[in-house]
Amino acid sequence: MRGKIERDSLEKGLKHAGKILMLFDLDTDKKGAFLMYKQRDGVDNLFDSYKNVLNADKMYL
Repeated sequence: MRGKIERDSLEKGLKHAGKILMLFDLDTDKKGAFLMYKQRDGVDNLFDSYKNVLNADKMYL
């Protein structure tokens, strides 16, 4: 059965799956909120890359 998941396997996997709770005060639907979250993650990754290139991720005391 390629491409099919048995219900009991799915339920067992969902018990161990991580969940993300997103609270927001925007006039948007679930899909729009998720897309905004994904864009934010892209921006965070970009800044992290720049910090690594500039060696700005080290603390100097």
